Amino acid sequence: MRRRYPSLSRLDRSAIAARNARTSASVDVGRAGCSRASNNSRGACRSGVSTTLSGVSSVPTILRTTTFAAAGSNPNVNTGSIFETARRAQALSMAIVQSVTANFAGINVGPDVIAEEFEPPVLTTYPVIPDMFFFTDLCDIGDRIVIFVRATVAVVYRSVVIIADR
Repeated sequence: MRRRYPSLSRLDRSAIAARNARTSASVDVGRAGCSRASNNSRGACRSGVSTTLSGVSSVPTILRTTTFAAAGSNPNVNTGSIFETARRAQALSMAIVQSVTANFAGINVGPDVIAEEFEPPVLTTYPVIPDMFFFTDLCDIGDRIVIFVRATVAVVYRSVVIIADR
């Protein structure tokens, strides 16, 4: 069924048609014989490579900032993220930094302990790729990605989890 835009002006309809023509052009997504044109622009090629409209590959990422005004802890800074639980077999690259010294963090993925409680590097920005990404792991469907933090003084933690299908 063809969707119509009755309330749009002729100029708006032509802009939509031009956009649709651009996005339905063949885009290389890393698999032979899999292009947007052959898949009717619906993303039927879902073998682990996702694309944006420009054809650039996108990767799910969890970026979190956790702030403590005084001593405290957080059992999982990823709580509430749509990517907290692995939906398929994935490869993870993880990093966490703190704004001041004397605080601690740890990383678990499913049943695996990736890093026991340790003192993260001190940095006032998000971790630098790839220099600060010390932790990698492979996870299975249903594994929970947990980064826990324990503050002994006022601190800001910044954590990043980059998720790629495997």
